[in-house]
Amino acid sequence: MAIENEELFVEKYTELLLAAWRDDAALGRILTNPAAAAAEFGLPVDAGATVRVDRSQPENLYTKDEVVRDWTATAGVHILHIPRAAPCQYVRTDRCRPRRRRRGSGRPRPRPLTITPLSPGLLTP
Repeated sequence: MAIENEELFVEKYTELLLAAWRDDAALGRILTNPAAAAAEFGLPVDAGATVRVDRSQPENLYTKDEVVRDWTATAGVHILHIPRAAPCQYVRTDRCRPRRRRRGSGRPRPRPLTITPLSPGLLTP
């Protein structure tokens, strides 16, 4: 299947990726039924196609061309790359910042996970 609008595809893919990193419930839905989750986020899923989730952790994010190629390369199979963690150089999270210790307790303060894209095009080559 060819993707008609690659920019829109990458935008929807990025939304899905960020949702997976931000929300355990969203990640659970994606891992449980990847085809339905991909369609829910607006990715084009061929009728009867299998969506395989790749959770490998690359050193950098996949490029736009890699994401599009892997989604469309094999008839009936779409590969959806969702690395286990956001690389710190692309996404700011509390996990990427050094933790300060509370005075006297010796334990780090808990911080909520927040993810903020550093640039509008996370997946540019």
